[in-house]
Amino acid sequence: MSNSITTLLYFFYKCAAKFRSIFSSRITTFGYYALFSLPVLLLLSVVYLTISTFYLIGVLVAAVVVSLILSFFRRGEVKVERVLPSYAVVNEALEYKVTCTNISSVSLSSAILLDSGPEVLPTRDEFVSGVEPGEKLRNGFDRFFKYYRWMWHVKRKTKFTSKPIALPYLKKGERSDNFILCKPTRRGKLYFNNATLLLPDPIGLFQKVKKISTYEESIIVLPRRYRLSHLLLDGLSRFQLGGESASRANGQSEEMIGLREYRPGDPVKHIHWRSWAKTAKPIVKEYEDVFFPRYGLVLDTACSYSRADVFEEAVSIASSFASSIDTKECLLDLIFLNQGAKVQTVGKGIARPDVILEFLASVDIDTSPDWEGLRQKVAQHTDSLTACIVILVELDQERISLIEQLKSSGMTIMVIVLFSDSAQEGTIIAHGAIPISMKSVQRDLLGRV
Repeated sequence: MSNSITTLLYFFYKCAAKFRSIFSSRITTFGYYALFSLPVLLLLSVVYLTISTFYLIGVLVAAVVVSLILSFFRRGEVKVERVLPSYAVVNEALEYKVTCTNISSVSLSSAILLDSGPEVLPTRDEFVSGVEPGEKLRNGFDRFFKYYRWMWHVKRKTKFTSKPIALPYLKKGERSDNFILCKPTRRGKLYFNNATLLLPDPIGLFQKVKKISTYEESIIVLPRRYRLSHLLLDGLSRFQLGGESASRANGQSEEMIGLREYRPGDPVKHIHWRSWAKTAKPIVKEYEDVFFPRYGLVLDTACSYSRADVFEEAVSIASSFASSIDTKECLLDLIFLNQGAKVQTVGKGIARPDVILEFLASVDIDTSPDWEGLRQKVAQHTDSLTACIVILVELDQERISLIEQLKSSGMTIMVIVLFSDSAQEGTIIAHGAIPISMKSVQRDLLGRV
């Protein structure tokens, strides 16, 4: 199908989605039943021409009209204050506290609070180029109209889902504490700025919708993490001259091993004044040098949006390794592509371990990868790395070259490649990598890594 037809379908689905978002929230579940029953009763009245059928139609029409009118007279306004945690995890339930204060001039009753994120629709380029996984297996009708592709993109961009809660009866100025349960569906920064107050009419067919102005608050949704077997990597924290790994920084420890004559560049605080007084020469204290292992974690971000599910699994695996490595006794470099090769380091005296998880929560697909820049960045860090873990979304010539470059450095490397087609497993093993099936990620990580 040409891109022009796909673009036309995109604008049609986009307009339909906006139309639905405007009207769907203003009709309750019972209202949908009532509106659906009207045409059914009209059809029945043609077949069964009885007075009772017309009475029923009249009552239903009157209920719909009265309910619609009453919904316009509902009044109410609340102030919403949230108490959010710092972090959440993808697909794990999150409960947070919401304090609602009635700031309207009337009492508030039969109100419903919905705290949902803004509806983010896919862009035209995402819809045109982002093919739904398994789309080629659908029938010709679905492949032509691409509705399932649209729904897949909408689901992929939905940040979280939450359940509406019924607010208690609140007098003017009264407040109540409530708890909302939501489920983050995507990693990254999750914004809460779209609370809605629903005011159903007394009959319960329609409801007034009022947007609530709130402070924009956010939490970081971390990627899903898998259980790993005990991770053993080459290199342990060590002193240059022997001893325990007790230092908190990479460099000199606090353990003095002797005295020596002053050399240009020695800090003044290391001068041993008593020895200087005895020998009439500047003498300084010599401390033990401590070194810590440095590990690399290379994440493959170069893929198309059609393989977004594979990329998400790669991020989850990278998060699992980042959480398993004890950065109290080492340094960890995350190397990835994101509009150019970038490195984020955590560990001793650099940054707290949570920083790397926050970076992984926000990393995105790079559709125009700079492989040369990544190879140069890896080469710059090769000499300082003790071991390296490489997570790839597929295996092609560019990635094979990256593996060979790391192997030639002589350090220990662990290469993990995700695959969907079982025919690729043999090729992955032949290149010395660990194959991880998309159908059994957790099992393969425990059994093969």
